[in-house]
Amino acid sequence: MVRSNRHWPSFSQIPPAPTDVRAPQAFGVAASDIQSAGERLEKETGPDSWSLTGTDRFAARANAQASDDSVESRDTDAFARSARERATPPPPPR
Repeated sequence: MVRSNRHWPSFSQIPPAPTDVRAPQAFGVAASDIQSAGERLEKETGPDSWSLTGTDRFAARANAQASDDSVESRDTDAFARSARERATPPPPPR
């Protein structure tokens, strides 16, 4: 059932440890940098750091654009009809 003469690697065949890996302390420093950046971001974007002002001008401009009569057509049936005319059927299956 079991192969007794199987080839197993020897300890000399184990590759050396990589040298381009940062030290364990560097991982901790990077983690604390990320945590402090997150805390700074929360402080800069918190609820007390901004307000909605000047919205009257924005609303007036949006209302003016919405009531603009230069829009070509507001008829949904005409739009659907033109979309069907422009549409091309898919190619036949092979």
